[in-house]
Formats: sequence, C-alpha cells, structure tokens
Amino acid sequence: MVNQVKMLQFALERKWTNIMVGTAKFSKNNNTLTVLFLSALAIGIALRLYQFTGQILIDDEWHAVYQLIEQHRPMEIFLSFGVYDYCIPLTLLYWLETSWFGLSEFGMRWPMLLCGSAALILFPLYIWGALGARYAILFAFLLAISPVLVLYSRIARPYALTVLLVYLAHYAFDRYCNSSARRPLTGALYGTSAILATWMHLVAGPMVVAPLLYQCGSLFLNTPADRNVRIRLLLQLGLPTVLGMALLVGPPLMANVSAIAGKSGVDSPSLQTVVGALHWWAGSGSTAVVVLTVLLAAFGFPTLWRRLPLVRTIAFGLLLTLLTLLLMRPAWIQNPITFGRYLLPVIPLLLLSVAAGTVRLADFANHASLVISRFLISAILAFPVLSMAAQSPLREIFFYPNSNIANPFFYFDFRPEHNPLPKQFDRYAPLSSFWSQLRVLEPGSIRIAAAPFYFESYSWDAPRWERISRQHIVPAYLSGLCVVPHLSELPHDVRFKFHNVVFVSDDADLALKKIDMITFRKPFMVTKDNGTKIIIGDDTRQCESALRNRFGLPIYEDEKLVVFAAYNHIDQNNDK
Repeated sequence: MVNQVKMLQFALERKWTNIMVGTAKFSKNNNTLTVLFLSALAIGIALRLYQFTGQILIDDEWHAVYQLIEQHRPMEIFLSFGVYDYCIPLTLLYWLETSWFGLSEFGMRWPMLLCGSAALILFPLYIWGALGARYAILFAFLLAISPVLVLYSRIARPYALTVLLVYLAHYAFDRYCNSSARRPLTGALYGTSAILATWMHLVAGPMVVAPLLYQCGSLFLNTPADRNVRIRLLLQLGLPTVLGMALLVGPPLMANVSAIAGKSGVDSPSLQTVVGALHWWAGSGSTAVVVLTVLLAAFGFPTLWRRLPLVRTIAFGLLLTLLTLLLMRPAWIQNPITFGRYLLPVIPLLLLSVAAGTVRLADFANHASLVISRFLISAILAFPVLSMAAQSPLREIFFYPNSNIANPFFYFDFRPEHNPLPKQFDRYAPLSSFWSQLRVLEPGSIRIAAAPFYFESYSWDAPRWERISRQHIVPAYLSGLCVVPHLSELPHDVRFKFHNVVFVSDDADLALKKIDMITFRKPFMVTKDNGTKIIIGDDTRQCESALRNRFGLPIYEDEKLVVFAAYNHIDQNNDK
C-alpha cells in the first residue's frame, strides 16, 4: 500500500512538472490547463465588466454624439470625418440605435466590450495551437490584466475594434498564403478585416496592408514558379481589399482633405513621448516593471520571429505605422497617450513577447534538478503577471463607486508625476470640504447630480470628487431650467436614453435616476500659465438662483459649492 501511494505521488508530481516545463500536450481532459485558461479569461472579463453600465460619456466619446445631436443623415455621416474625428461605421451604428430604440451609454460601448473580450479568448487560443499551453496561458493572463486593453474595451472609440481586426487580418493573410488549404473564407476574412479596420480608423491602414507589402518584398527570394503563385495570391487578396478601402474611405477622405491636412504637420514625438508610451503599453507607472517588460520581451521576441510568420508581418506593420506617424506628424502626437494609442496593436505583440521570454527563462531553469526546477519554473512563470498586477494602475482606478473609469484623468499617463490632469485640478479647481464629509457614509449609498457638466476631461472634476466622497456622481443637465441646450448636454428627447445623466428640470428623471442631491459649483477664476485670467462657469452663473427657486434652501453651502436635496421641491409641491 505504501509503495502504491509513493508511485501515485510520483506520477502526480511528474504530471505537474510536465505541465510546467511544457511537455504536456493540450487535450480536453487536461483539467489543470483548462482551469488556468478559464481563470485568466474570468479575470479579464470581470475587469472589463466592472461597473461597466455606470460609466458616463467623456471627451472623444462625444464626437459621434455631435453628429446625432445635429441630426445628420446617414449619407452625411458616411461622407465626412467631421470637424472632430469620429468613427464613421460606429456613428452609423449609433444612428440606427438612435432611430430604433434610443441610444444609451451601453449602446455606444458594447461593440468595444465584445471585441475586447473576443481578443482575450481568440489570441491565446491561436498561440496555444501554434506554440503550446505555457505560452498561451501566460499570454492570456497578461492580456487579461493589461490596463490599456481593459480600459479601451470600455470606451466608445474604435481602438479595441481595430486591434482585433488588425490581428484577424494578419492571421487570415498568413493562413491563406502559407497554408496548403487556401480557403476562400480565409481570404474573405483578410479583406473584410482590413477594410473595416481602415474604415474604423485611418491609422490602421499601414497595419493591414503590411502583409501585402511584406510578401511583395519576399517575391525576390522565391523561385520563378513560386513567384508566379505568390503574385496570383497577392492579386487575389490585394485587389478586392484595395477596392473596398477606396469605396469606403475614399469619399470622406476626398471630402475632408483640407481638414485632415490641417491636423497634419503639427506635432512630433520626442524621447519623453516614447518613454511615456512604454509605461502606457506596459501598463504601469513603475520603471522597474517597464524595464522587466522590455527585457523579457527582447528575450522572447527572437523565438516568436523564428516560429510565427505572423509576427514578422505584424512587426512590419508597426514599423510602417510608426513611419507614417513620423511623416504625418498629427496633432497631439507628442503626448504619450496619443502616440501609444496610434500604435495600440503593439500591446498584444509586446505581451506575447514577454510570455515567450518568460517561458524561455523557465526552460533554462529546467536544466536544474527536479526539486529546484519545479520551484524556479513556478516562480519564473508567475513573476511577470504578479509584478504587473502589483503595480497596475487599475488598483487605483477601480474603486467603488467610480463612474469615470473612461476619464483620462486616470490613464493620460500612468506615471503620476507626468499626468497633467490631477495636477491641473489640484492647482486650479477649488475643492469644497463637502466631498470629504460624505466619506463617512457607506460607499455608493447616495447618488449626486453635479452641475455644471463639461464633456472635456480637463474641465470635469468629478473623478476627484468621486474618489474623495466614494459616492455616485453623475452629470446634472441644466438645459430646460436655466440654459439653452449646448454641446455638453444631450437633447431631452426619445433619441437619447442615457442612464448616467439627469435633467434637473424633470421630476420624473430625478426620480428614475434615484438622485438624492444636486450640487452646483460656483464660478471661479483661473490664471493660466501665460498670465491670462478666465472664469470657469461664467456661462452658467445664472443657474444658481434657478436651482434655489426650484429646490429651495440648500442643505450645504460654502464659497465653492452649493448643495440641494433633490426631494425638497417634491415635498413643497405636495404641501400645496
């Protein structure tokens, strides 16, 4: 009996060691591998869904909304990128939602959530089949906790869509050109993904044409017979793809040549831009984590280059995109967040390289004795994930409640000393002690509508208020009470059914949104760096008296803020 127990123990230890060193093959019966993969998937989905339905719209998310507010027709949307760039296909989708059942925050963000979650599943599964379980599971965990991938899966902008489409295009191209079974559906997948990615975001164009150009360059290395086959394949894929791009991107591009030209040749990235972008891509403000990420990626990338032809075309696409950006010099490119966002597809490749470098280190440790190698392998494989998680900015962003997770206040730059938004608010914006007084209450126990609302993140101070008070804060719309509708507020009609804003002039809306308090920040003066003085809130100064007339005596007031109970006017009306 003792011998049998020892034999069983040895068998289990051997199985675990085989899994860790990579000799175990994937099968449906391998419960350990399945649990690890599903754990990574569950973590990634949970991070992408956390407080998802409670988020307000901010910054560039409003670009598409402007077209709908102005009631542009679908053909007008199709033919223009707008004064402020908006994603044409997403805006057309939003137009349909607005026309059919009313647009909401969820209605604007679900495509990005879907594609961000799909990438979390599809990318590691591809790596599992191509490289093995260790690469795939470690890659899955790194994708799951990547702050930028998490955040852009939650933002109503096309970047999560383009990342998925870019990688689908490269995968489909590789399968069609380098597989013995050239299926028409694979070719169609490349063309569709490439066209949609470019239509979603013009910067994706160099990424998706990169496989075509890369193969054109490799024609000189082929024999004449192979060269003819390759040319035929390139024509089969390239001509329909270029034609599709021309049909969808050409008309708005030609109609907006002057607007696009006016946004080019403006700014240039610097060394500081690249350093900030590295922190942004690695998802940490810690220099140590960034250095670890770069070293592991450099150690693992040669393995990927040798074993995955797909990696070569992606790297070439990133190089083409970088050269395009340096040539075009678009506005705001000097900011790490803008530079990093234009090169967003670098993140999956970077994290896969980290996974490959980590596995390569684990293989070196495998040369030690069985007991030592088992411990070292476990530590090596876990270390990158644990270090990134320990230094992740998501730990500071995902407090409860936070309706401003999509606000660049939290992710403009992951290095606190380089993030200008918190510094700006600390320097200029008056902070009432009212917010700290609310902290004694249970987090999320009350809902506050704050006015005036500004769609620009550099003017909307609610992230700071919410972090201090730990209470729900949503925009309070003043139109219908004391101001005419303007670009920071949605029209109060059936086309828009946003859940995380409230019209203070509407009793039913206040009750539906369960608002307990309305706050109004009084106008204040700001002295800019150049010495000029401006008054923030001067356009809504008259609203303080309108709120007093509607809601009665305030329940709190200081020189910075006045607060009203949302139910005061209801009680007064009931007494009449």
